[in-house]
Amino acid sequence: MVSISGRLPKENRSRARDNHRDDMRARTILVPDKRLRGPRLPSDIVWPRATKLWWETWRRSPQAQIMVDTDWSAMLEAARMHRLLWSETADELKPGEAAALSRELHRITANYGLTYCDRLKLRIRIDGETEENSSRVESPPPEAVPDNVVDMYRRKLGA
Repeated sequence: MVSISGRLPKENRSRARDNHRDDMRARTILVPDKRLRGPRLPSDIVWPRATKLWWETWRRSPQAQIMVDTDWSAMLEAARMHRLLWSETADELKPGEAAALSRELHRITANYGLTYCDRLKLRIRIDGETEENSSRVESPPPEAVPDNVVDMYRRKLGA
């Protein structure tokens, strides 16, 4: 009689490493359609041009296809932070306040797939997006960036 001690081996398909590659594949594939989704920014607030452009970009993004009301509510909070960073009174923010707002803004938008790396973590793929073509950075149109953006950051950072 042969005696075996210890655990019985797991079934092949129940081992953690068997599904490793499957876990890294995109679970959600979005096809860009440039359709406008989500609510407009509230009209009772004066929004800087940069924030309006930022909001419209999110509304037309492929990620907007899977956003629901609660997501848009979180994005509205992010828009309020964006407004503070880009408003004409942004110079009144202390450098630490501006940095904290910027970090929080990035944290919220990362949850919705702001960057290629964020989308990898969320297992979202935008149709046609690859590591090669997502690394290309397109500059925003000149009218989207204020003339004084460098000076603004220098003042905020105390340089």
